[in-house]
Amino acid sequence: MSNLIISANMQNKNKMTTRSILGLTYTVNGLQSLGYQVQPILKRHGIKLEKLDPFAEIERSLELQILSELFEDVTPAHIGIEMGIRFGLAGYGPFSMLLMSCKNAYEACKAGVRYQSIGYSYGEVRLDLGNESTALCLQPATLPKALNRILIDRDVSGTYRLIKDILMNIEQDVSLSEVWFSYPKPDDIKPYEDMFECDVKFGQPYCRLAIKNTDLSIPFPNANQTAYDYYRAQCDQIIAKRTESIDHLPDKVRKHLALFSYELPSIVEVAEAFGVSERTLRRQLKSEETSYQKILDGVRFDKAKQLLQTTNLPIEDVANRLGYQEAASFNHAFQRWSGTTPSKFRKGA
Repeated sequence: MSNLIISANMQNKNKMTTRSILGLTYTVNGLQSLGYQVQPILKRHGIKLEKLDPFAEIERSLELQILSELFEDVTPAHIGIEMGIRFGLAGYGPFSMLLMSCKNAYEACKAGVRYQSIGYSYGEVRLDLGNESTALCLQPATLPKALNRILIDRDVSGTYRLIKDILMNIEQDVSLSEVWFSYPKPDDIKPYEDMFECDVKFGQPYCRLAIKNTDLSIPFPNANQTAYDYYRAQCDQIIAKRTESIDHLPDKVRKHLALFSYELPSIVEVAEAFGVSERTLRRQLKSEETSYQKILDGVRFDKAKQLLQTTNLPIEDVANRLGYQEAASFNHAFQRWSGTTPSKFRKGA
């Protein structure tokens, strides 16, 4: 018997442009509790943690930019799982109340997948129903390389914490049968085995938390259809608020592309990171009289000028950092942008 797969309402998910500020808040608080200095970075972005409105929202691209700066010099490598496990149930607001009012953990998982865009994960979550176990599967979004493992770890352990908190509703501890991660096996896997207490596999096609079906079928004592309908309506309102048209989209795309080096994301990957479809992104950029390619060229030009003026990197290395396979292609592009060659530009800088 083949597995049944339940995925999100893509009509809502593909339009999401903002996220709850609480995901960033939890992460910052976690870093502070581990002794990291976060205030200088937050100050740079005009953010005072103690004055943040818990109901505020933040653009995806800005959150990624701040996270990139926060985790630039952070160790250990597995710090992401330490961040995610701190994401308590209360921080999910109406979303958590919706899950708690479900009939059982299985129905809560289905609702969680449907309304996943209210949560904090970067990627798409689906529910894979098997004969003996059910798995919450995360297909991570394309992220800056420095953030990839950290945010995957944070999102997987955060999902684990959410499941644990939900099952506490029936005084039951979650027992995972298997956990997958989509990145290569790290040198030290003990922190992962200690946290999840099951077989942990790396280098998989996506991330996965497998739970025995028997653990998901026990009725919730607080199940209430009226409460469920009430909190579902609140979740629908949150989604509606976050699916407004994107203002100043070219600037947001530009800032997002500026996070990357070596391999700048494609328009498909940018659309995924912004939570919109590629078609929507193209249409909205066109309405602002620009295109992804024009913005990409502008970002590459700015990065090229900075590297040529402030480093002694060979032209080949500059080209590589900008995502060009060959220096010749970079030379042609730079001449088109500036009217001169990279070498002459550097000499005249």
